[in-house]
Parts: sequence; structure tokens; C-alpha cells
Amino acid sequence: MARTRSMAMLVTVAVVLVAAVLGIWYVIAQRAAPPPRAETTEAPPAAAPAAAPAPAGPDIAHPLPGMTPEAALQAPVEPPPDALAAFQRELAGLGDAAALARFVDPASIVRRVVSTVDNLASDELPLRARAVNPIPGAFAVAREGDTVVIDPANARRYEPFVAWVESIDTRRAAALYMKHYALFQGEYRGQGSPNRYFNDRLVAAIDHLLATPEPSGPIALVQPKVLHRYADPALESLSAGQKALLRTGPQNMARLKATLRALRAEVTKPAGAGPSR
Repeated sequence: MARTRSMAMLVTVAVVLVAAVLGIWYVIAQRAAPPPRAETTEAPPAAAPAAAPAPAGPDIAHPLPGMTPEAALQAPVEPPPDALAAFQRELAGLGDAAALARFVDPASIVRRVVSTVDNLASDELPLRARAVNPIPGAFAVAREGDTVVIDPANARRYEPFVAWVESIDTRRAAALYMKHYALFQGEYRGQGSPNRYFNDRLVAAIDHLLATPEPSGPIALVQPKVLHRYADPALESLSAGQKALLRTGPQNMARLKATLRALRAEVTKPAGAGPSR
């Protein structure tokens, strides 16, 4: 399992907590006017056929306060420089700026986070989405008899990362996301989703990570070529994001999931509620 791919997906989890990106929304189609009924004096007018029902636009599951979905869909693909600079300043003030820089690239965080989280459910992470600094150390394996398993000590590599994630004030992160939502929506438009709403996609990405299975014992591996793979086909079929979360170890995964649940609660509140105080 490639270290860079693993670290990229792990940092994505943290950035979701910091910036809260993604979503799906489609433009609500206008209702088509029914065709005019033909009139004739030779016979009573026949009843006009029922107009075909107008295509219904998909509902927005999790609208955010502060910006209507219609306005969000017009968010500029190229944001004003002052808007991006303001976000980066406030992001640095969200927690330990040095720790943030240790794990991600603040200068490209919006662009790369949108791409990364949008690919959480994919098999691979595109290179353009990897805004990470690799965590020191190598992926560790151990032997139990004739079986190769993930070394339980491997989880220690991720503990500083998990501690950083837990240090982030989820309510402040959600408030920052809502305040600067146009940046992420505009980036999402620019990456090929012009008619989709960001926040619903974020919630879907969080739910996907929360669905990562939690094996009770050591995880067996095989090594058909260079990289190790999961011996269990069900685990090997997981997405890149779920595999990365799984590799953190059961305790770290439980801690990350708890923070993801807290974030989900913030970004799925009724639009009038806003972030918790």
C-alpha cells in the first residue's frame, strides 16, 4: 500500500474537519407551460392531454445558512484574491498554524481538498489532490505464524495526526466553512460540477468514511507484487478513503469517526440554526 496515497487520504479526513468541503445540488428545472389547446367550431373541443409532469429538481438535503443555493451556484470559479487571503488567515487562526502546515499545504488547500474529498469513494486518489506532507515512518507489517498482518505498532505513526484532528474546534471549523462557503462552491464548479451543491457532497463523503468497517482482530495481508493488499476481499474492495481510515488502527479510527460525527452534526443543522455557540 503506497504511503503517499495513504497519507493523502488521511489528511483529507483532517481537512474535512477544518474546511468542510463538498456537496451536490442540481438546478431546479422550470416548469414547462402546457401546450395551448386547439379550438374548433365544428365540434366540442376535445380535452387537452394532460401536460407531462415537469422534471423535478433534486432536493437539497443540507442547505447552509448565509448563502442561498441559487447564489452558491454563481460563486466565482476564480475567487477574489482578498477572499482567499481572508480565509487562509482565519484558517491559520483556527488552531496551531505550525501543525496545520505540517500536514497540509495551506496555499492550495481549497483546490486540493475539493478534489480529494470528491474522490474519497474512488479506488485511487488523483495526483492533483495530494496536498500532504508524508508522515514519518514506513507502513509496518508483522507475522503471526504464516500470516502477514498490519503491525499494531503501525498505529503509533498516526497518533500525532489524530491528536491534531481532535484539537480542532469542530464548531469553529463549521462556522469558518459556512462563512467562506463560496470559495469551495466556486472551486467545485471549476472542477467540473457547475450545477452541484457542495455541502450535500460533503455529508455524503463523511457518511462514506463513517461506514468503514471495524475489524475486531489483526488484519491479514497478502503481497502478490510490490504492494501489500488486504487478504479479505471485502476489505480490499473498500474505497481509497476507507482503506486509509482503516490503516490508522482501531483506536485511531474510532477517534476520527467521533470527530467526523461531530462535524456532520454541525453542517447538517437546519439552515436557520447556524453553527453551535
